[in-house]
Amino acid sequence: MCSFLVTSWLISNLTAVNFFLLPRGPDGTRSLQKGPFTFVHNLLHMTGERVWQPFVEDKVVAVYNGEIYNARQVPPGFEGRHLYRSDGECLLPAYQHLGPHFPQALDGEFALVLVDFELQVAVLSTDVFGTKPLWWKAKLCLDQLEPQVALLRLGIPESEIRAARPNEVMQLTLDFKAEAPQLGAVGVSGVSHYAIHEFDLRQFKDSTQDWQTAFRKAVWKRVAASNRPTFVGLSSGYDSGALHVALEAEAAPHSVNYFTVAAEELPDLIGRRLSHNRSMSRAFLLSLSLQDFQTERDWLNLASEPFKYGKSNWAGGSVQEDGAATGLSAIFRRCRESGILVYVSGAGADEIISDYGFQGVKFFPHSAFGGLFPKDLSSIFPWPSVFLGTQRDYLMKEEVVAGSHGIEARYPFLDKQAVQEFLWLSHTAKNQLYKRPVHEFLAAVGYPFDVGNKDGFAAGRNLKLWGTTAMEVIYDSLMPIPARSPLDQLESRSCILGPGFRSGSWQRARSQLVAFLSTPEDDVEAVGDLGAALVAFSSQADMLRESEPCAMGELCLQLLVLLLLEPSTKSLQVRFERLEYLVPQIFSLPWETVIMSGWPLFALLVRVAHEVAIDVDPIGSHMVDSDSTERAATMEAALAIVETILQVSDSSKASMRQIIPSIQLVQAKMAQCWMQRGDLHAMLLNSRMFELLTLLETLSKPHYRVNLADAWHLA
Repeated sequence: MCSFLVTSWLISNLTAVNFFLLPRGPDGTRSLQKGPFTFVHNLLHMTGERVWQPFVEDKVVAVYNGEIYNARQVPPGFEGRHLYRSDGECLLPAYQHLGPHFPQALDGEFALVLVDFELQVAVLSTDVFGTKPLWWKAKLCLDQLEPQVALLRLGIPESEIRAARPNEVMQLTLDFKAEAPQLGAVGVSGVSHYAIHEFDLRQFKDSTQDWQTAFRKAVWKRVAASNRPTFVGLSSGYDSGALHVALEAEAAPHSVNYFTVAAEELPDLIGRRLSHNRSMSRAFLLSLSLQDFQTERDWLNLASEPFKYGKSNWAGGSVQEDGAATGLSAIFRRCRESGILVYVSGAGADEIISDYGFQGVKFFPHSAFGGLFPKDLSSIFPWPSVFLGTQRDYLMKEEVVAGSHGIEARYPFLDKQAVQEFLWLSHTAKNQLYKRPVHEFLAAVGYPFDVGNKDGFAAGRNLKLWGTTAMEVIYDSLMPIPARSPLDQLESRSCILGPGFRSGSWQRARSQLVAFLSTPEDDVEAVGDLGAALVAFSSQADMLRESEPCAMGELCLQLLVLLLLEPSTKSLQVRFERLEYLVPQIFSLPWETVIMSGWPLFALLVRVAHEVAIDVDPIGSHMVDSDSTERAATMEAALAIVETILQVSDSSKASMRQIIPSIQLVQAKMAQCWMQRGDLHAMLLNSRMFELLTLLETLSKPHYRVNLADAWHLA
């Protein structure tokens, strides 16, 4: 991940022009003026010896960004290939031996510009899928660079800026009109276009074994020569699972790190995936907070290059509006701080292997043909997302965000040989299973995956409402794996997962409920919207009881309905109808699970108790203290235990495992005090019980989770 600028315009303020370019190459900047051109290159040192650009030999100058994986084989027959200090040093010999078509011989992820001053020729090219951005000024005047905003800062109108097309080499015939950079110094008298690679559209293979071999090689070539640690975003999906399996087989020991964002991923599935680790690796769980998520988004708006998505993209209007970009930025920030600079991305798998659908069913609106491949592949190839569409959108998302942090992204699913092997599969083989090559790659090693499901990276879900972002080590090959506890199955017990093991209706209700209780009463619009959504959901809860039973959520909804009643009606409900059935429900749920689940049960009990007490005694102290000596002593002991827990524990799972016995003891003591009486009114009006519920609410708050859509006003 480097960056460069080639321009025939005079640069009056390099600092301003280089603003978005510099983070992509933070290890040093070099510039060269030759004839009417200025070449600027920002280096991100990744492999081999530190070699500065531009590359210059006689009257030919080249700059490039990316990685060329077959540099030692380019150009064929060149005896000096073994002397390359860096992969980019193959560019000038390749041009000299192969001419302007030389990018066709390159295997890698790159954007490049070469200028031959003697022949007055320029070559512009990206790789087959355009993984590295390259922008240039149109209207037959040569100014190439990346990213786009640098062109704008040179003063070039946006209407004249074009993105280089993927899978295309542009050869420009130049006309030098001046000997130094200035407006109009270079003209273009001719343009030629060449395809970088032509895919064979025959479909004749029934086995995916050749694809699996090509994919493993694609992963290997992207990590084998790197002198920097590698990381992958490990989710519950197919594509990150395939990267995980391949990296465990191909990467060097101690070189791989895995990051999971606690959004919609399946914790049990992630744990079973990590049990397949064979290399010396580490895995981290990142729990983003609402405030840090918004701060990260604000930073992206200021520090990353703006890029607008196509109109058909469902993920937002731009990279900066895409919640997945914010989640990636949070991961990249921590990786950069730790010197982990190579990101292996799953981008391109959905666009090539499934078209975001299966057997004609479109999972997302931008799917072209619902993943139902025809007998004649040429009738649809290239479909919109092969080279453009969401392919370009999401590659730019990865590049814009990674580049802003000085991280290099690599894309094994877009390796041209792996793509070719997929295209060679017969249409029946492609259509037999959702993402069949990946499915069989995972199944061959007994790797767990959520069969048939496709979900996006919803980083804006399950955000911590209170506190800061937490990063927890969930696997380290050099440390023993902790014994599983009841908390490891927390997500299923707290009902935040739907019947298909993805975030379900109860997760949304939990988010809305937490946001509702946390929103100030004077924010009338937000309170009204959240309250209306919760009332509408509570009316449907009975229908969910069979398909998605959730005792914790149902109890919280009952308390919410009670809370929303008029004060006098509420008091009558609690005092005279007694609602005895609520008391055993409150004590039947494991309180340690309630605390960690993020359901605001104790907050609801505190709210109801407070309002019932006000109705009983509008001007008094509200709470009563009529306990027997024995019960008073029991409750004082319980209060002391919870107060001690708050002083010595944090909100991590490791800490919660240690305090489980203490919480269970407190619950048992309180059940002994109140279960036999079954008097909700007396329990809520008891001053010691109110204090205990308040402490339990405080203990629960670090585990509150909200979706950005419900709680954006709280950020």
